[in-house]
Amino acid sequence: MANTSALIESTLVSAYGVPKEEAARLQQELFLWFHRLARRPGTSLSVPALRTHLLSMTCKVGHVFWMAKSGAGKTENEKVLRTLALGPDIIASELEKQIEETEGRLEQ
Repeated sequence: MANTSALIESTLVSAYGVPKEEAARLQQELFLWFHRLARRPGTSLSVPALRTHLLSMTCKVGHVFWMAKSGAGKTENEKVLRTLALGPDIIASELEKQIEETEGRLEQ
């Protein structure tokens, strides 16, 4: 999960168009949420399961931020438009696949 922090920042800034300062604030809130989730009784402690929750919530936060602050469709940034059109669940799934591919290459 060492690279997860950079991936979260990149997702918020690049995929959702969140300004860097706001992305840093949202990232801190996500880590606080994640810490509480990981300590909750009955929560799976496997790294892949916890990472999936964190990536999913990151995408949901980015999506909600965009919709609340910027409004839907008020950008010409193709990456942001694609991200919003696909929705947070699909983007989170894409990120998870990206991590798995990277980890697979590192293990070889």
